[in-house]
Amino acid sequence: MDKCLYRDSDRFHDYYVGIDIGYKFHEASCIPKDSFYDRKQSWKKSETIKFNSDGDGICRLLSFLKSYSAEPSNFCLLLEPTGGYFGYVLIQAMIKAGYQVNLVENRAVKDFREKSLGLWEKSDAIDCRVMAYLAFQKSLTPSLFGIRMMEYYQPLQNLCKAIAADRWSTQKQLNSRKRQFQQLLSVTYPELKTVFDIAKAGIALRRLIKKYPTLRDLAGASEEVNI
Repeated sequence: MDKCLYRDSDRFHDYYVGIDIGYKFHEASCIPKDSFYDRKQSWKKSETIKFNSDGDGICRLLSFLKSYSAEPSNFCLLLEPTGGYFGYVLIQAMIKAGYQVNLVENRAVKDFREKSLGLWEKSDAIDCRVMAYLAFQKSLTPSLFGIRMMEYYQPLQNLCKAIAADRWSTQKQLNSRKRQFQQLLSVTYPELKTVFDIAKAGIALRRLIKKYPTLRDLAGASEEVNI
């Protein structure tokens, strides 16, 4: 029995930290584990700290955490990937300092706050506390969906990851614009579907539409259309 209790306690951290990421400022809360067992739910009123997103701000966050404990392994950090790269420097700095950093999907925080906790009010401070509580729940249920641990990458690895992510984002936007273009053509040029496979048509179709923007223009063209 003692061995089982030891294994269970080994899953938990002494402090759970939720960080709300912003462009100029971040906000964080650090909640002791015992606060989540409090029937009065004192964690909902825990202290938060707002700090700049630059190096001085990160140093201030580190000082804030060290006021609770000087040992990074006593903490579990959870934050959202808001804005894509707004929290990138913070994440890498915290991992390099020895802290365990977890990333949670944006929708997961909103769903957990509203559906599990019944909190419809939203603010940076509330989201900080909710993410800290969500990190605690992750300790209770390791398979909890929507949370993954971050790793520290070397600068060259970070550059490759950023290029790959930008390429994926650009391709996604391009595909979205293509679908919108296809939908527009299906309304303005319904007859084209009998001649072209609009989904696969390339530059020839675009040149045709540029030269003959309406069906009336196309009807007045000669049989040999030079595009």
